[in-house]
Amino acid sequence: MTTFLFFGIIIIVVASIGFWFHNKSSKISTIAVNLENVLVNTFKVIKLEQDFFDYETNNPNFYAQGSSKYITRHKNLVADVNKHLYTLVSFEEVQALDIDQAVVETEAKKILHELQNYETSFDQIVQLTRRLGFKNYGIKGEMQRYTEALEKLTSLNQIKLLTLKQYERDYLILKDIKYAQQLEKLCLQWQTDVVLNPQVRHNDKIRAQQLLSDYLKTFKEMVALKQRIGVGAGKGLMHELRAYADNLSRFTQNFVSKINQRAANISADFENIFIAMVIATVVLSIVMSIYFSTVITRPIVGLSRYINKTVNSNFSENLSIKESNSQDEVGQLTRNFNRMLQEMQRQLTEIREQSLILEHQNEELNNVNELSQASEEHLMKLNVVKDKLLAILSHDLRSPFNTIKGFLQVLLHHIDGFSKDEIRYFAEDMDKAVQRVIDLLENLLQWSLVQTDDFEYVPEEFNLAPVIQDNVVLYEKAALEKQISLMIHTEPQTYVKADKNMLDFVLRNLLSNAIKFTYPETQINIYTKKEGGFVKVSIVDKGVGIKAEALAKIFSPEIHLSTHGTANEKGTGFGLLLCKEFVEKNGGQLKIESEEGVGTQVMFQLHAIDQPEV
Repeated sequence: MTTFLFFGIIIIVVASIGFWFHNKSSKISTIAVNLENVLVNTFKVIKLEQDFFDYETNNPNFYAQGSSKYITRHKNLVADVNKHLYTLVSFEEVQALDIDQAVVETEAKKILHELQNYETSFDQIVQLTRRLGFKNYGIKGEMQRYTEALEKLTSLNQIKLLTLKQYERDYLILKDIKYAQQLEKLCLQWQTDVVLNPQVRHNDKIRAQQLLSDYLKTFKEMVALKQRIGVGAGKGLMHELRAYADNLSRFTQNFVSKINQRAANISADFENIFIAMVIATVVLSIVMSIYFSTVITRPIVGLSRYINKTVNSNFSENLSIKESNSQDEVGQLTRNFNRMLQEMQRQLTEIREQSLILEHQNEELNNVNELSQASEEHLMKLNVVKDKLLAILSHDLRSPFNTIKGFLQVLLHHIDGFSKDEIRYFAEDMDKAVQRVIDLLENLLQWSLVQTDDFEYVPEEFNLAPVIQDNVVLYEKAALEKQISLMIHTEPQTYVKADKNMLDFVLRNLLSNAIKFTYPETQINIYTKKEGGFVKVSIVDKGVGIKAEALAKIFSPEIHLSTHGTANEKGTGFGLLLCKEFVEKNGGQLKIESEEGVGTQVMFQLHAIDQPEV
């Protein structure tokens, strides 16, 4: 209890210091945020004023409506700066920074005074700028209307009018008073010339003198406005505005620097106090911990050592702690631990016995489940194969048998009406139909064995070239009937590891397809090439090719595709699908590249090996 109370007091003291430090930091942060808002918004006010003169003075909408988004935002930001300054002056926590309140008020009032002067100058410049005008507005608009009226007096000297406009532009662009003086001199001289010029009509003279007088008066007003706004360095309202802006920025930055510096010093003091308290707490805790460990924790350490030894032995050893006669908490804990250990050892013995029984039962149950699952999967495969076989038998076998039956019906009823050649023709067609049924049944048998995993894969090592040659020989007659040349391009010593029966099936189907879909009087080329750890076999024909949409579905087991060859041969629709599965069972891949009307290239891979030792 004494230990608990001691460390509780330490925790409360440290927590109180941390809370006090956090509270002070929060107040300092609030003051800093207000100051940063004042500084940032001050810069924004100056930036908006510059944006107004850069963009809005050339916007006709400003002169027409007298309002601007820049002026509105400028006013809002000035109000926001005022609000933050008044908040800062009235903020009680400023006193926590040990800064004289009078100093804060003085600095804030300096900023407010400069801000008021700045805003007054800005308002005057805005009003004078709008009076000065742009294009058709203000004084510039009046001057433009006077010059347009002078242009309509055709009896006047238009050269002088152009010179007058040139002086006006030079003054507006260069802001040099000598151009204004030259314009005034030209205007007065032109008035005299108009009166003395006999070629100018009387009414035009009166009109021209009035226009020139009004134009000169308006121009002088514009010059006065320009001078008032400020057309040179160190003069006019623009100079005053810049001075107020510089003072405002300088005063605000100085004020922010003073407050931030004081806040940083206080934060450093807070941190030093907090660090000192933490160090003192740590030192005191270490001293007290050493004391309590020697007086109180030594029995607990011994108990902990026995507990670790018991845990490490997985409660398998009959361990017990020597009990003491002490009636304190540690003595009671030791006696209770011994009783708990004996009970746990008894229960663990029972649990181990039950666990062995459950493991044996689970093992038997898993074996039954595996057999049941394997049987279920095999039945599902057989069911799928059965459905596919029934669908194919009902569709693909019916066509050749119908053909055979039709031929037989014709021969039975009209045999006397046919010649030997016609009967031979019927016999050949029936032979082809029977052969197609045989091919289909053989492919179906092979496919069903593959689907049900009953087809045994027996790899062996052999030379690939003789196998290709033997299969090509089987189809030389069929190729010769269509005047097709079978060309073999293989290396004599190319050894692979594969199931030879599967490879024979693949080569026979691919060669049969190539002959079936190749045009007469062309070639079928068989290539082999070693690439990495594989031998690539390619069969290239010059045939009808495969349409893109059919090529995308050619290996889909749900879609049964069968097309006629160049001599109207019929296929089973299962050859390529079986070829792909046989190649994959041998660890390779089968790919088809084809272009309709050009030809087809079928490629597959087999694992390459080095030449076996005899």
